[in-house]
Amino acid sequence: MKNQQFLEEDWDYAIILDCARYDVFQEVYTDYFSGNLEKRNSNASATPEWVEKNLNRRQNINWFSTNPFINGRNIKLNEFDYIPEKYETNPSRYIANVVDIWDSSWNSKMGTVTPEAVNKEFKDKKEDISDRRTVIHYMQPHKPFIGYGSSRMENMKKQSIGKIESESRQILPDSVSERLSSLIERLERSETAMKIGLMMSLSPMNFVKAFLGDSEETMKILHEENMRKALECVQELATDLDGKVVITSDHGEAFGEQGVWGHHIETHIPPLIEVPWLEVENTKS
Repeated sequence: MKNQQFLEEDWDYAIILDCARYDVFQEVYTDYFSGNLEKRNSNASATPEWVEKNLNRRQNINWFSTNPFINGRNIKLNEFDYIPEKYETNPSRYIANVVDIWDSSWNSKMGTVTPEAVNKEFKDKKEDISDRRTVIHYMQPHKPFIGYGSSRMENMKKQSIGKIESESRQILPDSVSERLSSLIERLERSETAMKIGLMMSLSPMNFVKAFLGDSEETMKILHEENMRKALECVQELATDLDGKVVITSDHGEAFGEQGVWGHHIETHIPPLIEVPWLEVENTKS
């Protein structure tokens, strides 16, 4: 299996489907595209780790970003709460032009940016961007699962940018901060806590159904539905793109494999690091 080598690859437009599992993508992509699909090895299991490892030099690219971790606000990864201090990358330093869709088109009711909003932002700004390679970063299939709830956690991630910029974050005493970090680390290693964390964006009824039923199968179905919502919009957008288009992901998602649910930094198991790499030939009507 080849390594992803995202920025070294040949493409004019790179579509990132945040959190897309390879096996689910493989099952559905032919409903929308024809092309050459390969399984690639990502070097990261979560977006901050992927940014840290891949954005290590200046890139003359545009980046339409729905993920606050990739922003044009001169904010380093480790300024977000609970991102390890060693993650020092500042995307503003390495990306020529970041279009902060996460800011302009965030849907606070859903706790995400919808794929339809990504398409609108790109079409509105396409004429204004320079003739550079362009990344179009969709948040789906990442939770929340559209139509099944909303994500307070993702809203908090987005809102934290304002606190960082205003330097108004609450500063805890070192002793309290260390104990809190230790507690969070223990919870992240707990399979039950990881499972709850993945399902927290579901409505109460859907949460109970997913948690007490066949959790793995239920979450895969929701993941697929979220992915299809994104692919429908990618299909629409790709028909108007001139040049080589690839579709990939920064990392995958785990549904109980090796006791892991969701995705976590430096958790390099196959469901999290195996990602699609599709070189699009044609869209299907």
